[in-house]
Amino acid sequence: MANYSEILRVFPAARHYVRERRWARRGDVLAYVGNLEAEAFSTDPYGFRHGEIEGERYGLDAALSGAEYGLVLGASESFGFGLESNAQTVASRLSQACGLYCINVSFPEADLRTLYTAALRILSEAPRKPHFIICFAGATFSRYAYTRRCDPLFGSPDFLGNDIARFLPGSADEERAFANLVTYSCFWLDQLLTLAASSGCPLVVHGQASAFDKSELDETEIGCALTEPGNDDEERFTTYRLRASSFRRTFLAAAADSAHVVVSDAASLSFIDEFHYTAQAAARIAADIALCLGMRRMARDA
Repeated sequence: MANYSEILRVFPAARHYVRERRWARRGDVLAYVGNLEAEAFSTDPYGFRHGEIEGERYGLDAALSGAEYGLVLGASESFGFGLESNAQTVASRLSQACGLYCINVSFPEADLRTLYTAALRILSEAPRKPHFIICFAGATFSRYAYTRRCDPLFGSPDFLGNDIARFLPGSADEERAFANLVTYSCFWLDQLLTLAASSGCPLVVHGQASAFDKSELDETEIGCALTEPGNDDEERFTTYRLRASSFRRTFLAAAADSAHVVVSDAASLSFIDEFHYTAQAAARIAADIALCLGMRRMARDA
């Protein structure tokens, strides 16, 4: 497991996230606490991290007010764990690139069902339709990796479910659970595609990479012991190595027919821990997505 003592030394802003790690149950969903003011980040009344565009701080109220907006759906990687400010998140970088409010709709280890229902509720209340919906679905798999269980209807338990028996990676039970995960994920992807189509906007799916996808870690990542398993993470990390590539390949193939798939080269990305992007990586991902959206505009205008 990542050496967090070294991470906090190299990325001192991460201390604010560790110190202010407060979550709230909203029904059966784990969410970030609303109206949180920390030195490196803040949340709006809904628990969504504020974005920043040209020095202006904004939250979900920007979309509900009737302003033009886009939605960025994801988990802690899009929330921006460890970043120095709200301005460094993928959503804020996209706001600067696209010139409109990109709402950071993120939950800890959010699965696709949660992201879809959040988007559905926002679109039902916002006066305008979004210009686009961006989906980071990697937490659907990372959530699964904790327990290697997945109900075909309700998905995987969240990572606080310590009382749940966990299947061994590669066992027959785990293989069946993984098949459920693929079916479950593709179903909710279809729901997102339908929602985007009914709103007349593109759905962009980002093929998230983690430190496990890099063939060679950089000096900082090695110093922070990224991808080295500890006693509590060995089976989870084994699951990543066994299943992550297959999940991503299958999921992106299902998305490719109707969504716009963006894949950022893992070798060009850097990580704070195994799953959270540095500011430079967040900027690269936002640039890749903005390029995709720009190419779509050029094709449409032609």
